[in-house]
Order: sequence, then C-alpha cells, then structure tokens
Amino acid sequence: MYIGNMFEVEAIAATRVPQLLSELLGERVGPVAAPRASRKGEAGPDLYLRGGGWDWFVEVKGSDFQSTIEAAHRWLVAQTAGVPLRVIPLLVVPKMGPAAQRLAKTLQLSWLDLTGAADVRAPGLRLRVDGGAASIPLGRAGPNFSPSASRISRVLLMSPGEWWRQTELVERTGLSAGYVSKVVRQLTVSDLVRRRASDGALEVADRAALLDAWAAEYDLSRHHIERFHTIGRSGISVLMGLAERLDQGSARWAATGLAAAWMYSEHADFRLVSLYAEHPLVNPAAYGLRPVERGENVWVLTPNDPGVFDGVARPGGVPCVHPVQAWLDLAGHPERSAEAAEALRAQILDDKTC
Repeated sequence: MYIGNMFEVEAIAATRVPQLLSELLGERVGPVAAPRASRKGEAGPDLYLRGGGWDWFVEVKGSDFQSTIEAAHRWLVAQTAGVPLRVIPLLVVPKMGPAAQRLAKTLQLSWLDLTGAADVRAPGLRLRVDGGAASIPLGRAGPNFSPSASRISRVLLMSPGEWWRQTELVERTGLSAGYVSKVVRQLTVSDLVRRRASDGALEVADRAALLDAWAAEYDLSRHHIERFHTIGRSGISVLMGLAERLDQGSARWAATGLAAAWMYSEHADFRLVSLYAEHPLVNPAAYGLRPVERGENVWVLTPNDPGVFDGVARPGGVPCVHPVQAWLDLAGHPERSAEAAEALRAQILDDKTC
C-alpha cells in the first residue's frame, strides 16, 4: 500500500501508534524523550515511546514497498545497535500487505500498521494481530492492482524506455478508456508512472518501486490452484514432459514461478512445477497428473485474469509467463523461491529479459 502524504501519515501515527500499543499491551504507552545515545549524531526516531516495560524506537514510512521496508530495517538496526534489550525497533506503515509481511518476517523486523495489524518479536514478548480492519482517513488512495488494473502495470514494466499513449494502453489491455484513465491517474499521483509534457505519453518512473508496490498487493492464492503429482526425476524433467503434452492441446498455458525462473535464468534447482492453464484441465490423467492433497510436484493455476499471459515467451522452447509475472508468483512458492526471485528481479531491473 502506498500513501503519498507523509506529513499526514506521521501525524496520524503520532496519535494512533501509542493508542494501539496501549490496547495490545494492556498498559499505557506514551511518548518520552529519546536517549541521546540512540541518535548517533543523526536524526532520531519518528516516535520514541515507553510502556509495558519496553521502550519503542519507531520509524514511520508511507508505504510497504520492498525497498522501503529493507531501507527501514537497515536504519533501525544501525540506530538501535548496542542499546538495551528493552528497546524494540518498530516499523509503522499505513498497511502491511501479504508480501511485505513475509519480507518483514524474513528480516525479523517488528511492525505495526495503522489498521491495527501487528507482528512484534522481542525477548519475552510476542504480539501478533492479523487483519486489521480499521479505516484510515489518509489522503489519496494508492494505485490499483486488481487483476484487470494490473494489465496496465504489466505492459509498462514489460517495455522499459518505451512511452505509451493511453489509447495504446486501451488497445493493448482490452480495458475501457475510462478505466485506463482512472488507473493511470492513480499510478501518476503515486509517482510510479510519469507523463511526458509534450504529448501526455506514459512511462514507468521507477521500475523497482512499481514492482514493489504491485508485489505488496499481490497474492498468488487469488488464482485457482489445483495440486497434482506426476512421475519425474526432477523439476525440469516434469516440466519438459508436461510441455510436450500440453502443447498438443489448443488451450493457452505457460509456466510460472520456479519453473519459469529456471527457464529464464537457470538459477535455483526446483521440484515444484507451477503453470497457468487458460481453463481447468478436464482430464488431468491424460497429462499424467494425479490429484493430491499433499506431496504435490505440480500446481495448475487457472488465472483470475487472462492478463497473466501477456508477454509469454518460449525460452528453451517452453512457454513461460513474462519475468515480471513469474517474479510476482515466486512470493507464493516454497523451496528456493526467494533466491530465484532475487535473481529474476535483478534481470528484470537490468532489462535483460524484458
């Protein structure tokens, strides 16, 4: 989630964070002066609170983008190194999406969002609140990454350095002119997309930021996933066998996740093969697939929007979704998905596969 007005975010956080922590701990939490030693010659925390037997060193950010969370983590670690154990570094954002929560967990970063959701870890303390539902009266809405709206971000990310007129985006995505205009306006207000002054054409302003913003709202489980097992010595042998059989049909399909990452970068061996199929498989047995509840080595996803097939390529002769889509999907995968995602992201930002 992205909120543009940081002054408003910080003002709301100054009141809401002490209130939320007080409710969670059952004791009053309020602001106190930050110890001078914690500042290390730099600006101090956005909030320094005390309550519940803890001091809270709080950094407030306006988004849950990957780059924002990583930068906040580095700063909090540096600023609180060597301080007493009773000081908890805490990241506060308007709302933590699923991808941001997974990243924070990996970094062992305590966080709280302004809806009331939280994940705080410290010696002798564990706070976990899921699904904060409070309304946050914050400025303008963030960008739209619904399945259909995401077609626009996908096209822009797939064409680095290329300027798009809105009429061209309408034609490419199959969306209405009014809807494209609305989504584009949200992206430009959020500084993720910029307009060319001469003709109003559009280009991505910051590819990393747009990737992070989309990933923060993306959830693989929103596609319909069926789990199967098939015989194969390795992930690549399973993929090649399925590719041969699926290519004989007329329906669109494309590998994603670990399998696509391997085809694009040959990075990170894999066992699980995941692929999109335009329609659910009517007869999985014809493809050598047996439905299972666990122990699967194949995921067949029916997409919630056909836009996932935009930009399909055939590296190594296997249909694969565009690297941007594969990177998004990796967040919902097991095995060495984080390692594969890092390698694929680097390629996307270096324009090597786009």
